[in-house]
Amino acid sequence: MLLITFFMLFLNVVAILLIYYCLENTDKKEKLIFIGVSIAIMYILTSFVYWISTNRS
Repeated sequence: MLLITFFMLFLNVVAILLIYYCLENTDKKEKLIFIGVSIAIMYILTSFVYWISTNRS
């Protein structure tokens, strides 16, 4: 289980770096805002799916 968690963390870091380098035409501040908003949206969606999956009674 710990290996899977580290692998998922590694993939998330790689995805964040790829997003950062793919946004070529924006300055550093806008890149960081875009990445922050993207992470927040993914966190909200993941939390929502987790909430739905645990509330099935």
